[in-house]
Amino acid sequence: MGYLGRMRIEQRPIGARRILEVHTRLVSSFGPQKNWWPAECPFEILLGALLVQHTRWSAVMEVLNRLRSETGFDPERLLAVRGPVLEAWLRPAGCHHQKARRIRAIAGWYRDQGWQQLSDLPSAALREKLLAQEGIGPETADAILLYAFRRRVWVTDRSALRLYSRLGFCQDQASDFRERVLPHIPDEIEWRKEHHALVVLHGQRFCGVAPRCTGCPLTRRCEWHQRAELS
Repeated sequence: MGYLGRMRIEQRPIGARRILEVHTRLVSSFGPQKNWWPAECPFEILLGALLVQHTRWSAVMEVLNRLRSETGFDPERLLAVRGPVLEAWLRPAGCHHQKARRIRAIAGWYRDQGWQQLSDLPSAALREKLLAQEGIGPETADAILLYAFRRRVWVTDRSALRLYSRLGFCQDQASDFRERVLPHIPDEIEWRKEHHALVVLHGQRFCGVAPRCTGCPLTRRCEWHQRAELS
C-alpha cells in the first residue's frame, strides 16, 4: 500500500497536507517517477551526478552507456583508462577536460574508501567526505546521499526553491525553505526521491527562471500566478 494510502491527508498538519497535495497533482501531470534516476550501482550515480552538471541528461546517458560498456563501472578499470581516451568518451557531456579530472578523482576516492566503509558512515560524516571531492557541492552531495546511499535527506535545489516560494510556502531562500517547508516533507526515502524528481520535471516544463504557467497543474494554488493575473 502506498504512502498516501497508509495515512489520510486530513490527519496531517496543514503544511504536510499541502505538500502532499502538490505531490499528488505533480504525479497526475507527469506520472509516477519511481525509476527517475536509473542506475546499476551507487558508483554509477556518483558519476552521473558529476557528469550532469551544465549539460542535458540525454548527453549524460550517452556517456554512462559508454562507461558501462568499457569499464562496467569498476573504479579500477576506469582509472586504467588513458586520459585522452577518457576525455573522448566524456566529450558528449561537455567540459570533458574538467569532468575527466573529476571522474578520475572520484573513482580513486571511491576505490580507496570502499562502498562498505562509506555506507557505514553517519550521514553528516558522509556528506562532509562528499563535499571534500572536487565538483561536489551541497546540492550534488545531497542528491548522492538520497539516491546512491538512500539517506533521509532533501535536495534543496533551485527547482524546489522556485516552486515552493512561488506557491507561497516560503521565501526564495534555502534557509527559509529549511525552516518552513522541510519539517513537513514526509520522511520516506522513496517518497523524497520521487518528489524531488517531480519538482525537477516541473521546473523544466513550467517553473523555470521565467515561469510558463499555461498548462501548469499548480496554477490554482500558486500565489505567484495569482498576483501575475491581477497585475
